[in-house]
Amino acid sequence: MKTNINFFEIESVAIIWASEASGKIWNDLLRNLKDFKWKKAWVNPKWWSFENITFYKSIEKLPFIPDIVV
Repeated sequence: MKTNINFFEIESVAIIWASEASGKIWNDLLRNLKDFKWKKAWVNPKWWSFENITFYKSIEKLPFIPDIVV
């Protein structure tokens, strides 16, 4: 795991409580970040997929260790 990472060196991110519900801040974040080149993981125990995005039930289930978690 990297320490003291520069924002412009980020390679992966996990979004906790990403939401499919329109109008929620986590939904806006999901929509704004989904096209970034970073490796992304969306975490929300209530949802399995949304607009071809797979959600993970918990951070422990992620297939990689993210550089940052939001």
